[in-house]
Amino acid sequence: MLFSPGCPTIIHLHGHYLNYDIKNLEVEVGKLPQEFVNLFRNVVSKNGLIVVGCGGRKEFVMELLLKFAEEGYFKYNLYWVANGGEGTLNNRTRELLEYRRSYLIEKCDADNFFLQLNHSLNLGFPPFIRDPLGNLIETLKPLRSLELQRTRDFGQPAHDWLISKIEKLEIFHKGEKEREEAKEKFLLLYEQGKTREAKEQLISAIEKSKEDAFLYFAYGTLLSELGGEENLRQSLEKYRLAVKYKPDFHEAYYNWGNALSRLGEMLGGEEGQRLIRESFEKYQLAVKYKQDYHKAYNNWGIALSYLGEMLGGEEGQRLIRESFEKYRLAVKYKTDKHEAYNNWGIATQELADLLPPEDKKEKEVLKKQAEELFRKAKDLREKSE
Repeated sequence: MLFSPGCPTIIHLHGHYLNYDIKNLEVEVGKLPQEFVNLFRNVVSKNGLIVVGCGGRKEFVMELLLKFAEEGYFKYNLYWVANGGEGTLNNRTRELLEYRRSYLIEKCDADNFFLQLNHSLNLGFPPFIRDPLGNLIETLKPLRSLELQRTRDFGQPAHDWLISKIEKLEIFHKGEKEREEAKEKFLLLYEQGKTREAKEQLISAIEKSKEDAFLYFAYGTLLSELGGEENLRQSLEKYRLAVKYKPDFHEAYYNWGNALSRLGEMLGGEEGQRLIRESFEKYQLAVKYKQDYHKAYNNWGIALSYLGEMLGGEEGQRLIRESFEKYRLAVKYKTDKHEAYNNWGIATQELADLLPPEDKKEKEVLKKQAEELFRKAKDLREKSE
């Protein structure tokens, strides 16, 4: 129980979990000292009162609240937060809420209430969301000085075990904070266009965290954006390491597929074809781990239609037809994706051009379909502008 004039105050009627001394029984709550009653009255009269997680069943507590209400102490209001509706309140609580400046906030659980209140006051995320591990460590710290009954078989070994676990958590948390700081520094440099410094920051961070998937992913992305054959080849290894340490890293598979496809287009020939085919596998893994990943379907379609145009003949036609399904899935998961409709139209036009003259009827049908797809892409693009 803490009180500081001018500061928000929380009173735990049953003790606090950090003190490891919870008072739940009626007889325990009923024996609260007069100092507590005086403090409670002082807090209520100066700050108002929000009651959360109280069923109104503790006679001693309800008597206090009713007395405060009768004496007019709730000049800054009383708010009773109830998980259920008004019908779930007992008679004592109903009696309390009949007094002036007493209000019921119904059908609101404690977690949601405090999160909404926190948001309304612009206090930022609470520690247990912002830094869950750090919050856990702070919660456990009082155990360091907790006086356990040092029995031969339990007390001392249990205390030592708990302390060792807390120390390990602190070491791990420190490493996590350092990794997050390194990522933030890289992102800042990257956003500022300081490519060389960003690359150096990544290399330094990887030296300290050799199994951090994000760092390899970021390194691969940076190399891909720099472009050129050598950078693209190096990026492939970074993406491989990213998914080694995070096998379901769909963004890494997607970027890996993009790098393979770009390198394949750049090199051409048999090696280029092989690389583009390899990109199909990466896009497939990207959508395996994120089924609605419309960007992966769109780029998979582009890679299929590009290789189809390279190869020509029946194999090329087959690949382009296969790309249609990828574009269909792209717009299924993002109905206003005008880029996919446009690429679909291009692929449809390419297939019409690849078909032999004797397939005149199908060629005409495909050309009409391409026009419809281009029109759809144009309409969606104009709506988005």
